[in-house]
Amino acid sequence: MINIILTLIALIPMTIFLYMVLWGVLNITPLIDSGETLFLITMIFWVCGNIGLIMNLKQSKKRKSEVINFILLFFGVIGLFMFSLFENGWNLWNWIFTTRHPLASLIFALPFIIKIFLTGAKAKQLRLLYK
Repeated sequence: MINIILTLIALIPMTIFLYMVLWGVLNITPLIDSGETLFLITMIFWVCGNIGLIMNLKQSKKRKSEVINFILLFFGVIGLFMFSLFENGWNLWNWIFTTRHPLASLIFALPFIIKIFLTGAKAKQLRLLYK
């Protein structure tokens, strides 16, 4: 039950970010060169993470679906790390922790933290399934 609540809390800002990412992909795809390939990969990973969040809402899944859900959530975490480190560097994390607007930092940081938690919970669940 807590996973569903956390997933819904994460999906609200992630849906806004998803629209921004899709807009970015549509605008950057015709202009792609070797320097922007990493940016496109991070966006694709990030979309995979959103699909994993949506899959997380369904609780009774088969083993294969659980594995796919874990992989998509994991790609989402990797995509967020890649985006925040390669595109913005440490400036983004500085902004999150030093901003005077805590709501603005929570809009980015909370879904990120929830996604990491849900990925860890899914890994633990898979480990118990395959014991």
